[in-house]
Amino acid sequence: MKHNQVRNSIIQEIETGTLAASERLPGEKDLAIQYGVSVGTVVRALDGMTREGWLVRRRGSGTYVRTRDILPPSGITFVVPFDLYRYSHHIINQKVSFWLLFY
Repeated sequence: MKHNQVRNSIIQEIETGTLAASERLPGEKDLAIQYGVSVGTVVRALDGMTREGWLVRRRGSGTYVRTRDILPPSGITFVVPFDLYRYSHHIINQKVSFWLLFY
């Protein structure tokens, strides 16, 4: 599937440092031209990468490489994702997530 090819290519650019953390990606139309696919295919790839945590999409601003959390190199027993969605409405009315670290 073409969206997986676009996804894998962008992930490779992130992993090799070609795309740095917090860097803005080209627009959807530009990416479609670059990869020789439709805008819909690009949107599908970017949406999937956003769900997976690779990217952050900001309406009116663009799509950015997500800054990865840096974990301590040793001593972690396990990492548990904790979702504050139910408790965050009074703060910013958006989904907020963080990681609980247990040593």
